[in-house]
Amino acid sequence: MFAKWQPKPSENWHSYHSNIDYQSEEWSHWWGADWVRTGLPGYDKPGSSDITLSLAGLPDFKTESTKAVTPPQWLLDNPGTRVSKRDNYTVADYLIEWQTDWVKRFGVDGYRVDTVKHVEGEVWKKLKAEATLSLEQWRKDNNQSGQPFWMMGEVWGHSAYRSPYFDDGFNALINFDMQKKLDKGAACFSQMADTYKSYANSIQESDDFNPVSYMSSHDTELFFSRFKDYTMQKNAANALLLSPGAIQVYYGDEVGRNIGPYADDFHQGTRSDMVWTLTDEKKALLEHWRTVGQFRDRHPAIGAGKHTEITNDNAYVFSRELEGDKVIVAYFGK
Repeated sequence: MFAKWQPKPSENWHSYHSNIDYQSEEWSHWWGADWVRTGLPGYDKPGSSDITLSLAGLPDFKTESTKAVTPPQWLLDNPGTRVSKRDNYTVADYLIEWQTDWVKRFGVDGYRVDTVKHVEGEVWKKLKAEATLSLEQWRKDNNQSGQPFWMMGEVWGHSAYRSPYFDDGFNALINFDMQKKLDKGAACFSQMADTYKSYANSIQESDDFNPVSYMSSHDTELFFSRFKDYTMQKNAANALLLSPGAIQVYYGDEVGRNIGPYADDFHQGTRSDMVWTLTDEKKALLEHWRTVGQFRDRHPAIGAGKHTEITNDNAYVFSRELEGDKVIVAYFGK
């Protein structure tokens, strides 16, 4: 599509649909009814459950099916796909083979999995097992070593608690709650006291529980775009970087990236261009992230240690301790 294309006066950005015949019988040569459910001729219609619905209008792979299938001809005829027919493979078997191919070829050591709740837990467990074996083999072949294969999942709206998803092969799940708490934490760091205590205690109680907190996300909003204040951004960085559990930094948080233009989907704006030209304020913000981030990196107790509040009449003070690593953090206010 040409970069300067614009809809005509009678069109909008979705007008391309008028050029697609959604009633054509030719759709049978696409994936085929044994592979996906979708609202096209000859296909099963999507269901209403998380497992069978059509998410955002996308076709739903029949990962629950036990029927042996053959890949569509348009994949088999394209040597660039490297797709081959396998005996007695189900839809899930093929998808797992294709996903673990990245591990077998390049040694990819982890996946961030989107929309976890729309696929069966047994399928995720099988993906994790196959990816783990593939990584072990790749490392053996390439004289490498490292941590086991790691999977982080996104379950929309999931907060910081140990759910059954952790039994389905996931090492960590994204915590949607933290972003909501950072407003108060950025206004006053001591407002994080209850959250820190709760997160740290839960992590200590379950060895396999690991929430991944964030301050900005492509699926929600950018923290900086709400306040457009560099002091608030620094304070929010403190609250996030000193949080128990894992954290993720969305690109541009460290330099105050603002929301960009969007058409009819607000979330398009959260994927704005990275900021490469830095003002003095942005440079100072970046240096602050580096300082606190390096402190966290050097002290694993920050994310995984036992959390203990230290009583002080003039400050919010706590310690974190993990084996031989111990730190004390004190906040005396502005």
